[in-house]
Amino acid sequence: MSALFALLFTALVTFELFVPALAPVYGSQSPLVMRVPYGARLVREGDKQLIGVSFEHQRIVVPRGTLLDPRLETHRAAVAWDASRRPPTPARLGGIYVLYLFGCMVVTHYQRRYGHPRLKLLRTQLGVFSLMAVGIALAKAFLILTPLPAFWLPVAVVGFWCAVSFDRRTALLLDLALSFMVAALLRFDLLLLSVFVIRGIVATLLFINRKQPRHMLIAGLVSGIAAAFTYVALIVGVEGGHNLLSDARDGLGSELLACVGGGVLSGLVANMLREPAVRVLGHVSRSRLLDLTDIETPLLRKLATDAPGSWEHSRAMANLAEAAAASIGADPLLTRVGAYYHDLGKTVQHKYFIENLMPGEASPHDELEQLHAAGREFDRR
Repeated sequence: MSALFALLFTALVTFELFVPALAPVYGSQSPLVMRVPYGARLVREGDKQLIGVSFEHQRIVVPRGTLLDPRLETHRAAVAWDASRRPPTPARLGGIYVLYLFGCMVVTHYQRRYGHPRLKLLRTQLGVFSLMAVGIALAKAFLILTPLPAFWLPVAVVGFWCAVSFDRRTALLLDLALSFMVAALLRFDLLLLSVFVIRGIVATLLFINRKQPRHMLIAGLVSGIAAAFTYVALIVGVEGGHNLLSDARDGLGSELLACVGGGVLSGLVANMLREPAVRVLGHVSRSRLLDLTDIETPLLRKLATDAPGSWEHSRAMANLAEAAAASIGADPLLTRVGAYYHDLGKTVQHKYFIENLMPGEASPHDELEQLHAAGREFDRR
């Protein structure tokens, strides 16, 4: 499974490099957004002679539809960067595949050996990788179709869903894995990777009350603020300073705003899509569990009507089991629901169970041979 998903991730990352029509050409409009990852570049001063040399840290973004002009230095840098990757060599593809394979194997090994019991199920593992694949595909679409800063990407969304469905350890691992995989789209941009990692860790640690999904919004906001501080600290450490006013004038293109906004989007999207996401992960949501405890549901009403004695027994068991689950840190609500429905099969032949007989009523077992009576019990189970 790790090998298959690593192959899928590699295809998502590199597919546009195999399409000649998507290659940028001078004098034509750029078919996709071109991004040169953040890094130092050599700046030469002077026309004919090398008068001076300096280093400049820059992240270049050429919007989609821009008329490419070879006289513009940013256009030349973007076209040269794109040309250096086309077509991808087998060695480069192999390297990307190995990186994704290693990440997938780490996630798979954790799920099978150390994760929540439900993570050992193949269905759950497929759900986790499917959400990761959707996240990487959407991140890729965002990067090649919009010129907005990559910091807007809500990478912590999958971590929130894993925290709700399983535990924070799983969420932290998924935050780290997905941060690396998405940052690989821009050659492991150091600033981008650092922001993703900090935002994911802070969001997961601050999502304290998992029973209240709305707390995702608060955790997302705080994680975005922490990521913004991290971004400024890294910029100052690398470049020696940061112009906050110049960054603020960029509006939605502001990288500081994107750091905060990505955290807010993580909490918002995770909260809005929580129900379908946790179903993909094989988890029954709290709201669904509450619906199942309603005694007006058809199955519970049938149990109470057809087998009232078994229903009273189930209610008593639910109270005991819920208290026991709470005392050991298990899920009390899930335990209560299981106790409510554990004797549902008794509605098939309810008179064959003594708790459903009226006072003085004869048991049907008295009129059957022992082997036949045992068969009735097996039919119920």
